Amino acid sequence: LADHHPELDWVTITDRGNPQTFVWRQATRQSRRRTRSVSAETIDSYLRVSYSDIFAPGVPSTFRPCEEVDALPRVIDGLTRLRSRRRGLLRRL
Repeated sequence: LADHHPELDWVTITDRGNPQTFVWRQATRQSRRRTRSVSAETIDSYLRVSYSDIFAPGVPSTFRPCEEVDALPRVIDGLTRLRSRRRGLLRRL
């Protein structure tokens, strides 16, 4: 996500035995950035690692792991900001 979709934000709930990742569009000006291509070297680096290389030590930090009690307010805040921004844009039209 970080490499290909800079307009997205996410968090992974890891404290309930079945990790869940929430993904939402950011409500900032940066959210206007669109999907981007990555270099062949970056794609090659993805292919050189195995599942166990990534997950053996636990949920990777790139997944933004946290407990449910911290994740849900972050998700709700992100969605509320997006909704407010969209309403503001509609009013300008």
